[in-house]
Amino acid sequence: MHASKSLSDHLDLMNSMERHGIPRHLRYGLCWYALNHRPTGDFLRAVLANDFTQAVLRADDESFAALRELARFIHCEMPEESHGSEEKVRKWLEGNGDRIYRCGNCGCSRPGPRFGVVVCACGGTMERVA
Repeated sequence: MHASKSLSDHLDLMNSMERHGIPRHLRYGLCWYALNHRPTGDFLRAVLANDFTQAVLRADDESFAALRELARFIHCEMPEESHGSEEKVRKWLEGNGDRIYRCGNCGCSRPGPRFGVVVCACGGTMERVA
């Protein structure tokens, strides 16, 4: 389980999405992607990767109607390194590759998100070590 960097960051991003006209059903996934480097659904991933054909093919009616607003929001509000190509999306999902967390309970380690609390499968809290 991952938690947002802060409630304030989460609320700011959600409010920004509302102002940009992002459909409600896309906001949660986009927020977790932006703040915690978590995967999105296929439609949002295609949009983030700048894959127009896949975005159009995977869009429901509401998402299709909001493509312009979504593109504007991503361009204006999302970190530049989080969108624009499949490679950028993949690197973003890897948490930029250098964030390693270690569990205080069992001692295991793994990559994790840029922000938030990481909980191990054993239930222990993982702390960032690199």
